[in-house]
Amino acid sequence: MNKEEAYDYAYRLYEDGNNSEAITVLEGLCREHPEFLDALNLYAGCLINISHFIDATRILMNAEKIDPESPEIKYNLGYALLCAGRVSDAMRYFEESLKMNPQTEAKKMAERMLKERQDFEKNIENNYPISLEEEFECYDNFLKAQRFLYSKKEEKAIEIYMKILEKKPDHPETIHNIGTAYFNLSQYEKALEFFEKLGKKDSLALANLAITYSKLGNTRKKEECLEILRREKDDPSVRDAVRIITALIEIGEQSIAKDILNRLRKKTQHPQLEFLHAVILAKEGDWKNAKNLFRKLSDLSDRCIEYYEATDQLSQGKITEYDFKPGLIFCDIQSI
Repeated sequence: MNKEEAYDYAYRLYEDGNNSEAITVLEGLCREHPEFLDALNLYAGCLINISHFIDATRILMNAEKIDPESPEIKYNLGYALLCAGRVSDAMRYFEESLKMNPQTEAKKMAERMLKERQDFEKNIENNYPISLEEEFECYDNFLKAQRFLYSKKEEKAIEIYMKILEKKPDHPETIHNIGTAYFNLSQYEKALEFFEKLGKKDSLALANLAITYSKLGNTRKKEECLEILRREKDDPSVRDAVRIITALIEIGEQSIAKDILNRLRKKTQHPQLEFLHAVILAKEGDWKNAKNLFRKLSDLSDRCIEYYEATDQLSQGKITEYDFKPGLIFCDIQSI
């Protein structure tokens, strides 16, 4: 494909909600054509859609260097920074965009954002009084800590996460990951200390609390969280949904996991969600449908091949039981 064809293909993927696939195309396209502004803007848009706001900001800052007089790039930068919690920086870019006489829609949106500045400053999360350079440093440290976390080097991850909290004391993603690190170390009291800081604000927080209370043998508090979770109808991202569903499966709450999974699968298709669906089917004894799903996913992961073979043997009566565990079929949760 030439660059225009590649861009059109990525744009169709973006329009269909296939952000991860679009990003794969756009990464290569922008590497080969680093001054292709339409591709850079679309790349940033995909990153924003999967909540990679700092990555999007960096892409757009590169675009701004190429065309510093583009009001659309200024507006997009403002929007990315606002999503990242950088209210003052965002407002500065919205103001710069308006000075450059943007197109009608961008002008209308920038004016609206500026009008709502006080509400953003009051309500938006992650609005810390640190410089943009420090924000980038925290983000890079966050990614570094995640790599340690996924490599099962939890103590090293916790050390780096704690440094982030010195600059961003109530950063929810960092607190969540510290709780996860302690949970992985079987230090459930410490995990609970951090998970409780996040309260019961959404399905992910509730699932984390439920599984930790379960490990600590606190059935009453676990059931309190599960009861709220049964009524919760929030719309988690695919990434958070994977975490929630995995936690629920691990404590045997397949019915709640199925409800969340079915709601999400009506809106988006993702192989990781299909894998978790197959795991639930297998745990329920629906070998045939589980086997078909694992077979369809077998090109993505050795685990899918393993589970396909297990469901095949179960369906033929060659084995009588198998421990199907939820997990990732990609390298890490950030790739979702």
